[in-house]
Amino acid sequence: MSEAPHTVGVMSFIAISGRLDWDPALVFEPDETPFVRCRVKTHHEPAVVYNVEARGDAADNAAVSLLWEHPVLVHGRLGRGTVVDDDGTEREDLVLYASALGPDLTHASVKVLRPWKEEQATLDSED
Repeated sequence: MSEAPHTVGVMSFIAISGRLDWDPALVFEPDETPFVRCRVKTHHEPAVVYNVEARGDAADNAAVSLLWEHPVLVHGRLGRGTVVDDDGTEREDLVLYASALGPDLTHASVKVLRPWKEEQATLDSED
C-alpha cells in the first residue's frame, strides 16, 4: 500500500475534471482506513490520465457513488506513490492524493444523499 509522500518545499495542489477510467476500488489499510484507487482521464485533447487516491469518508462515498465513465472533479496534491496497472503489476508513478472527489455537475446531475452509517441502520431496523 502506498502512503502519501512527505514533501519538502512547495506542494503541488491541482484540480482536474474528467471521466473515471475505471470503477473506484475500495480497499482497506492494515489499520482499517478505507481508501480508493481510480484513474481519471481529462476531457481535453490530448487527454491526460491521472492516478487518484482518496481516503476515509471520501473513499467510502466514492466507492458507492461513482462508476466507470462518470464525470468527476478532483482536487488534491500531486506526489509519488504506488499504482496498480490493469494487469495487477505495481509500479511507482505520480498520484493525485484527493482531498475532494465527486461528480462534475457541468456534465451530470446528481441527487445528494446523506452518507449511510451503521448507526442509521440500527435506528432504521428498530422501526
